[in-house]
Amino acid sequence: MTLLDKKSGKTLRFEIVRSLDFSVERKRQSLVVKNPNDGRLYVFMKGADEVIYRLLSDCNSTADETIKQKEAVERFAEEGLRTLVFAMKVFDDSVNEPAVQKMTEEEIESEMRLIGVAGEADMMQKDVQKCIADFIKAGIKVWIVTGDKDSTAKTVGYASGILSHKREIRHLKSENQADLIQAVLAEDLGEDIMISGTAIEVLINATQSSSELTEAERKSLVAAFMRAKGFVVYRSSPKQKAALVQFVKRVCKNTTTLAIGDGANDVNMI
Repeated sequence: MTLLDKKSGKTLRFEIVRSLDFSVERKRQSLVVKNPNDGRLYVFMKGADEVIYRLLSDCNSTADETIKQKEAVERFAEEGLRTLVFAMKVFDDSVNEPAVQKMTEEEIESEMRLIGVAGEADMMQKDVQKCIADFIKAGIKVWIVTGDKDSTAKTVGYASGILSHKREIRHLKSENQADLIQAVLAEDLGEDIMISGTAIEVLINATQSSSELTEAERKSLVAAFMRAKGFVVYRSSPKQKAALVQFVKRVCKNTTTLAIGDGANDVNMI
């Protein structure tokens, strides 16, 4: 592994000691590397902001520079950019390669220091908004189901025409089943809904359990989602995406569903 030191212009070469791979559950990837010049071991990490923030050291979490970088992440997301966060740490001299091999993920990925953030543009295809408007005009329900964070998904929702500034948005993100069911059944959700992947999974599970809901409540819950003019699911895993498609196919009899995606995370739902 090579890194360019911009200050000196020198290329630094590191030996990879251990790799903690990315997964949908982890939402991060880490490398433990050795600097051959001084023998020190470093951890470099990249991943989702809400995951890496929890792994920062207490002092780094409240540092002025960290706060500025967190603000940058939110600005990027509001612009519709896909965000990525980077962190690192240096092990003490007492930690050697055999010790790192025996460490747990939690021991390696702790007390991290935020070192940078990035926002990547995932440009919308030409005429997407017009195409979606035509679908909606024809009576076709169009939902966004994405792994992006909420603020990015919201911006994309407005840009694509799924959400409207003229309509109220109801945000559902609780992971408590009772609270979610009460929120959906007891109140008017509004015309647009944004819901986290975890929350949609909780509600889908509730509709499948005969002990949790009466038949009338189950139908009311489903109707609330179908009634929404705009529907955006954010921070959704491949498993949750597939579960949502299967849910719609199960509850909307004699209805055709079409899942469209362009990445490996979309394979399950397609």
